[in-house]
Amino acid sequence: TEVSLAVEAKKLLKEEGIDVRVVSMPSFYLFEKQSNEYKASVLGNDYNKRIFVEMLSSYGLHKYAPNVMCVDHFGASANYADLQKFYDYTPERLARTVKNLLKGE
Repeated sequence: TEVSLAVEAKKLLKEEGIDVRVVSMPSFYLFEKQSNEYKASVLGNDYNKRIFVEMLSSYGLHKYAPNVMCVDHFGASANYADLQKFYDYTPERLARTVKNLLKGE
């Protein structure tokens, strides 16, 4: 769900002339085994311009990005589309967040 959301946000940003990188990290364990050079080549060097998108907890994610779009509590139960609307967990919100980040807000 996070990858498709990020890819859709990337498309919205591209329409405005903003090119961003979408990275999927299915295994923190394997990623951490890589060299620092490799990690930088994947994530980019500017830590402050990264956003981690995770539908679950942000626990531990700030290691990779100072900005996190997530749902940091437990207990909501509904179908994904309803939760996505309720939490504004949408490509449009992610695109707005990226634009604000690039403006320094």
